[in-house]
Amino acid sequence: MDPFARNSKLCLYTNDINPTTSAESHLDAVVYLSSLATERIKADVIVLDPPYSPRQISECYKELGLPCTMETTQNGAFYKSVRDAVMPIIKPGSIVLSFGWNSAGMGRDRHFEIRELM
Repeated sequence: MDPFARNSKLCLYTNDINPTTSAESHLDAVVYLSSLATERIKADVIVLDPPYSPRQISECYKELGLPCTMETTQNGAFYKSVRDAVMPIIKPGSIVLSFGWNSAGMGRDRHFEIRELM
């Protein structure tokens, strides 16, 4: 499952907020993940590769004509909301591949452990 897939076909379920991409859905990542939870879809592997910086978040939203506020670009809050939305759709023992500028991953508070950093 990839909520920020762009044109990647690595996952069965793909989403990207940009409707010009080849992802199967084009929703906000949190809305997308919540919709999967509502459908009771569970994932073995999740790829989290969101925009890395407030600038990239802003560019993505502005490119689509979406409102972009300071709250939108506060990537700490943004990443937390995405990680929270992942929790209802993971199976025990699931793997989350988390990409970004930090090594927080899903976090120990969510009972995840970092297996490898690159």
